[in-house]
Amino acid sequence: MVESRRAASPQYVVVVKAALAVISLALGAALALWGGIAVRMARKVVTPAARIPDCRILELDTSAQTITLTRTPDTELAGRYGLFTTGTERYLKLGSVLSETTDTVKRKLLTHVGPQARIVRDAAFSGWYYERPEELHLPFSPELVGSALGPCPAWLFPAGEGDIWVIQVHGRGTTRAECLRAVPIFHGLGITSLVVSYRNDGEAPRSRSGTYTLGATEWRDVDAAVGFARRRGAKRVIIMGWSMGGAIALQLALNSAHR
Repeated sequence: MVESRRAASPQYVVVVKAALAVISLALGAALALWGGIAVRMARKVVTPAARIPDCRILELDTSAQTITLTRTPDTELAGRYGLFTTGTERYLKLGSVLSETTDTVKRKLLTHVGPQARIVRDAAFSGWYYERPEELHLPFSPELVGSALGPCPAWLFPAGEGDIWVIQVHGRGTTRAECLRAVPIFHGLGITSLVVSYRNDGEAPRSRSGTYTLGATEWRDVDAAVGFARRRGAKRVIIMGWSMGGAIALQLALNSAHR
């Protein structure tokens, strides 16, 4: 009887074992690399972030009250915007585009900057425009929303009959001011706005970890805001989230006892 298979030679076995060892080492290295990347990304996401510069100030003309920036898809947009800076000025309001080249954009300054101003060249362009609630010229009151961690600051803008509220939730690494641009729209519709803060955002109480959980715990603070609105007469509550605030809103919809 003839055997259907021949026994593998010792040399063949050695080669196969060596190849498997190399593959195992490569897979282990790849997994370790991707694991390290995943951990770094996770830490980056859940840690409250500093604002990252995305343009440069090329010229600041305090006589004409104009500012020239590097041209980007954002800095060339028409309309009113903001610019986060460091130095003697922290935030500048920007008006219309006055002129532009292939590399630069000159805009009107809507925040007066004096000749003694000292501003770092690196800056962050923003769609916020409004920085403080007083700038909306609408009636409002500062409020404190009680949560499990403590009182969370909020701004209340009453409108209409007060039975429909929108709770606005800002995104990762920002503050309540991010939401101000939407308040006039809701006010015009007769909808009361409650602009809230939540744990670890720099305004509300800090948790033990001091990190974001992408909505997994922050929703509880917004849920407390829903209870606040109900106690103040809200019959219908709309949740509006900006960026990570959207994830918080979804977690709230899944977990809240308020219906």
